[in-house]
Order: sequence, then structure tokens, then C-alpha cells
Amino acid sequence: MALPSPGEPAHGQKTAPILGEEQSLLFAALETTLARALAISNALQLAGEPSPAYPTVILTHLDALRQRAGLRQPTTTTPTYASAAAKPAPTMPSADHRSATKPSAAEHSRPEPATAPLTTPRKPKRKNSHHRPTRRGYQRLIVRWLGTPPDPSSASLDDICTRIGAALGDYRIITGSSWTPAKNLALYVRAPYTAAQLLLRSDEILDGLGQLWQIEDDALLELDSPWSNVVVRNVPVDAYLDGWLRMWDQLDALGYPRSDICAIRPMVKNGILEGSGLKMASFKISFRDAALASRMVTEGVALYDAYCRVVPYRG
Repeated sequence: MALPSPGEPAHGQKTAPILGEEQSLLFAALETTLARALAISNALQLAGEPSPAYPTVILTHLDALRQRAGLRQPTTTTPTYASAAAKPAPTMPSADHRSATKPSAAEHSRPEPATAPLTTPRKPKRKNSHHRPTRRGYQRLIVRWLGTPPDPSSASLDDICTRIGAALGDYRIITGSSWTPAKNLALYVRAPYTAAQLLLRSDEILDGLGQLWQIEDDALLELDSPWSNVVVRNVPVDAYLDGWLRMWDQLDALGYPRSDICAIRPMVKNGILEGSGLKMASFKISFRDAALASRMVTEGVALYDAYCRVVPYRG
């Protein structure tokens, strides 16, 4: 009894149905794998050796499998290494693709989009999270020392707030205090009070501070506002040490009232002129009024019987 040829149904058996897309892809993958294996074998052959070929049984079974899958007959051209390597291996469809509707012929006819050139993705701009917090709910009132400032370690900040609160008759008005780099005292006013309202009660605040230090007339209260700074050159040091308060009187006589001057500081190390051995020194004067600072730069100023040149402060 003759055996049926590969691909023909046996007597009494029904013809096998055409396989689905998934099985067709598996057969195509098998063919591609065999073609690549043959191409690699050809590339490894030495000169003069015959090129290997598929065994007849493998070719027969491969044809039978392809006929069952309803695919076209394979070509008889022996594959080369370059052609086999260039041919991509078919991939298995995902579960989503299997359940999806088969695309129409119009979708198959659409041209594939051009591949975009590879570019380095831009890094997103990093937001600066270290911003300076703004003061909310309070304002500042500055206590400036006209003479030698007190030692900050001689009284705690809590004690300062307690003394001022007792003098004002309300401990809730001053919410805190701190020392500035210029060794002045900053008082923080709690809302709904304002620094301008508290400025009207300067005498009471100074009375409270007078319980901690002997300040007399050496302290001045003012609002926390920007200054205009100038530098006065070549001020006689000995005359200043003999009467430093005379500088305030002389400036007031020249049209620079004390109420418009925030601070006067010698520009020496630690702000101390005693024992420095200097004959002349520079002083930084801070004005509330920018017009007064500009006028002093333009006209100069005479202090202790010496004319002193004035320049803007570059700080």
C-alpha cells in the first residue's frame, strides 16, 4: 500500500483546515530560522568545500507544513548570509492584537511614517525649591544704637520680649526679636498690629529695654526700610574719639537731621577705633532719605574742622 505523499490527506480522513494567523507566523519563523542556519553554515565553509543543503526529509516536511498553512511555495534560491541576516524574524502577536479587529485593506495601503532622527531628550528644568520664605503676619521695628550697642549675650531674646510686653501692657504685640548683623535689635510685631502703630509707643518700648541696659538716649526706634549709604573719607580720629556725639550735632547743623540718619559706623575692623593708631578714618553713614545721601555725595561735608570727601557706598 502506497503511503500518501506529504500534504495529502489519508484515505477516510478529512482535509485539514487552513491554519490561523498565529500558526502561519510560527511556520514563517521556522523557515527563517532554517534559512539563517543554512546561511551561517555557508559562511563557515572553507574554500573548495561544497555548500551544505537541507536534507530531503526536512525540505519535504517544510513544504507540507507550508501547504497546510496555506502559504506560497518556498523559493529554491539558496539563501546567503547577508539576505538571511537582513530578513527580520516574525514576532508573535500579543494578546491585544489577537483580540483586535483585523485592519482593513485601506490601512494596509498607508505608507509607513518616516523614522524620526534620534535626539537626546531635554532634561526638565529643575524648580528651585529652596526659595527664601516671606514673612507673613508680622512686621519689623528696628532699635538702632547711636552709641556702643549692648552685648547680645547679656539678655536672652525671650527676656527682651517679656520686658517690652510688660511695658506695653500686652505680651501678644511683640511676637519675637533678633539681632541684626549690624548689632541692632529687630522686634517682630504680630498682626493685626503694625510697626507704624508700635512706633508711636517708642517711649514705652525704650522704658522696657532700659530695664535691661543703661541706654539713656543711645537708642532710636525706626521702621524697617531700605537705606541709602555713603562713605565719608578722612575724618580725624582723635577729634572723633574726644567727642563722637559732636558728629551728630555737626551733621544736624549742616542740614542732615538725626531723624533721617539711621546709623554712623567707622569702617575699621570690629568697628573699634580705640588703639587702632589711625589718624584718619572713613565712616559709613546710612540715610533714610536717598536725596540727603545724594546731596552729601555732591557737596561733601566738613567734620571736626576738616573737609571730608563723600562717595557712594559700594557694598
